[in-house]
Formats: sequence, C-alpha cells, structure tokens
Amino acid sequence: MNLPVEQFIAERRREDPSFGGLLAKGFALLRCFIDEPRPLGNGELAQRLQLPRATVSRICRTLFELGYLDWEPKLDKYFVSAQVLALGYPYLTGLQVRHVARPLMQVLADRIEGAVSMGVAHRLDVTYLQSCIHNEGTPARPDTAPCARCSARPWGVPTCAPCRRPSSKA
Repeated sequence: MNLPVEQFIAERRREDPSFGGLLAKGFALLRCFIDEPRPLGNGELAQRLQLPRATVSRICRTLFELGYLDWEPKLDKYFVSAQVLALGYPYLTGLQVRHVARPLMQVLADRIEGAVSMGVAHRLDVTYLQSCIHNEGTPARPDTAPCARCSARPWGVPTCAPCRRPSSKA
C-alpha cells in the first residue's frame, strides 16, 4: 500500500462499500513496524500514515489493549508485541510444503555453502517462511542480523562493513 491510508480506503470503498476502513488503518499501523522495527510514538505513526494523531492514538490504545502492541512508558512509544506472531502461526503450521521442502533446501544450502529461503509474495513484498543455512560458510543467518541496520534488510543480509566481515570461530 503506497497510497496514504485514507486514500487507499476511499478507493477500496468505491469498489466495495463494506470494506472495513478502521481495520485497514490498524493493519497499516502494524505494518509501520516492518519498515522501522523500533519503538514508535503516536506522532511518528501519524506522520507515516498521514492520519490525525488522535486517530492513531485510539488505534494504538486498542491494539495495546488487545495485546498486539506494547508500550514503553519512559519513551512514551509503542512497539510490536509477541502476540502479533500468533496471527501468522496457524498459517505456518498449515503449510505442509515447508516440511517437505526443508530437507531439500538444507541439501541445497550445504551444496552452495550459503542460505536458501522460501517466501510468499504479496504485491511487491516477500514474507520469508523457511530458511536453511550451511553450517560452516554463512557468516549471518538469513532470519537474523548482527545489527539493527542490517536487520531491516531482507533476511537480515549484512550491508554494513562490520557485519560483512567473517566471524571468527572459537
């Protein structure tokens, strides 16, 4: 969704009058944490979503009460809670292809001495569902990253100089 949230909702409602605008705003707010995985305040979220601060505040409070956001009182900012993972878990457990493909992915990762990942595309985004790495030749795991700057990249591929350096083995 590259459009401002209100414009996206208006366009969808022209096509389908029963489209749930408030629900769309809530999910758009949660998606802000994908691009910026750090605590965000109401002002930052309002600016990103181009929504009134009062609207963002109500959505954040609702998501907090439902357990999908946590709040850091010292910073007066919100961050995604572990409850968000529960939304995707039924999807992952129902994907039998992950279990079938995993051994083959591991063989390929070992053969290329690197990483192999499986993902699902949605518009221009990819959500990674399974990753396998070679035990000896991959300095950074595909699903984690050594620093916050690199963790924002797809599968945490190192982009800064310190993270690209091979790790020393004990």
